[in-house]
Amino acid sequence: MKKFFAFFAVAGILSLGMVHSARAQDADISKGFEQAEEYEVMDKDTVETAGQRGVSGVLTSGWKEGDSGLMSLVGIAFVLGLACCVERILSLGLADIDIRKLMEKVASALEKGDVEGATNLCHNTRGPVAAVCYHGLSRIDEDSDVVERMVVSYREVQSGNLKKRCLWIRMFIVTTLALGVLGTVIGMAMAFDSLCYAGGFSVSDMAGNIRTALFPMIFALVAAIVLYVFYIYIQNWIATMENRMKEASLTFLDLVMKYNWKYKR
Repeated sequence: MKKFFAFFAVAGILSLGMVHSARAQDADISKGFEQAEEYEVMDKDTVETAGQRGVSGVLTSGWKEGDSGLMSLVGIAFVLGLACCVERILSLGLADIDIRKLMEKVASALEKGDVEGATNLCHNTRGPVAAVCYHGLSRIDEDSDVVERMVVSYREVQSGNLKKRCLWIRMFIVTTLALGVLGTVIGMAMAFDSLCYAGGFSVSDMAGNIRTALFPMIFALVAAIVLYVFYIYIQNWIATMENRMKEASLTFLDLVMKYNWKYKR
C-alpha cells in the first residue's frame, strides 16, 4: 500500500512537473512569436525607412560609407572636368559677340574707303570673327585670292582655339567612368575575398560589402552624366559659332570685292 501511494505521489509530482514544463514551453513559444513579430515589424520599418530616404539619402550615405581613396579620385576627376567646362563656357561667352553689328560697321568703313578704321575696329573687338576680319584687312591691298586664303586659314585657326580643352573634358568623362568601374571591381573583389576567409556566411555582411562596392560606380555615373551634358552644350555652342564665322567670312569677302571694284579699278 505504501508503495502504491508512493507511486501515485511520484506520478503526481512528475505530472505537475510536466505541466509546469509545458506551460513554460508555451510561454517561451508565445514569447518567441512575439519577438519574431517585433523583428518583422522592425525589419519592415527599416525597409520602409530605407525606401523613404530616396536618391539623395542613398548618395549621402554612400559618400560616407564608400572607399575614401577611390571616392576622392572620382571627385577630383569630376572637379577638374567641371573646371574645364566652366573655362570653355566663359571663353565662349566672351567670344560670342553681335556679329551683325560688327559687319555693318566694317561695311560702313570700307564703303568710305577707311581701311585703317575698319582694321582698328576689328583689332579692338574681341572674338574669332573680328580676328579673321582683322587678318583679312591686313592683306586687302593684295589680290582677292590672297585675302581669301588668309581668311580661310585663320578661320581654321580660330575654330581650333574654340575647341581648346574639349579633349580634356572628354578625357575626364572617360577617367571618371574608369575610376568608378575600378572602384566597384575592387570592392567586389574585397567582398568575395572576405567571404572566402570568413568562418561563416552572413547574408547581411555580404550585402553590405556589395552595397559599399557599388557606391564608386554610382558617383562616377552621376559625375560623367553631368560632364557629358556640359560637353554637348559646349559642342553645340562651338558649332553655332563656327557657322557664324563661315557666314561672316563670306560677307567679309564680298565686302572686299566691292572695295576693290570701287577703289582699285
